[in-house]
Amino acid sequence: MGGKSSKEEDSLCDACDTSPVWDVMPSCTPKVQPGTAAEGLDAVNKGWFSELSVMWPGQALSIKVEEVLFHDKSEFQDVMVFSSQAYGNVLVLDGVIQCTERDEFAYQEMITHLPLCALSEPPKTVLVVGGGDGGVLREILRHKSVTRVDMAEIDAMVPEVSKKFFPQMAIGFEDERVNLKICDGIKFVEDAAEGTYDAIIVDSSDPVGPAEVLFQKVRTELDRPGVACVSRTSPEWLA
Repeated sequence: MGGKSSKEEDSLCDACDTSPVWDVMPSCTPKVQPGTAAEGLDAVNKGWFSELSVMWPGQALSIKVEEVLFHDKSEFQDVMVFSSQAYGNVLVLDGVIQCTERDEFAYQEMITHLPLCALSEPPKTVLVVGGGDGGVLREILRHKSVTRVDMAEIDAMVPEVSKKFFPQMAIGFEDERVNLKICDGIKFVEDAAEGTYDAIIVDSSDPVGPAEVLFQKVRTELDRPGVACVSRTSPEWLA
């Protein structure tokens, strides 16, 4: 009757086997299985950058690349910046889009001003874990009450790349109130004295796996009353 064999049916129905999907994917989409990400230039195919995520199976976010402005591997991750007509410069870490010139403000403003404005008194001391692109830092410094911002960023390459290709985001690094530490954010939080900060903002890459130590220590490092804000994941589509 022309029906599919049991083997073919298993292949089509098994969520872990996506080979039939890849057979019909556009040529501009890298052949990367869900749950992985093509890094650097491997993610650029025929002038397009494509991001795949295990959180959004069956779809990809693709942006046309005008020029790859920077690509290197740091001690911790693959770092790439490319220019695009639709979104301006785009920062990519380990194959995952972190921010774009066009819409970075939407994320930076929400993760910063919501917690800071929730405090009963204007914030004075703030800790940022991650946030090496400088966007959250820029927004924190808009609060005139802030006297000190400590930033624990593990990868020195990210702030340097941001200063060069995203100067509108990285402007805060030159502020005298900022104390940038290139170190493990969890270790920094562990070593901080209790009650040090009015607010702690964790702006790290999308979390994978448990971070129990970080969340336990964040609570003790907060002054009373204090507030913590943690990025959890990212939407598939840009603004």
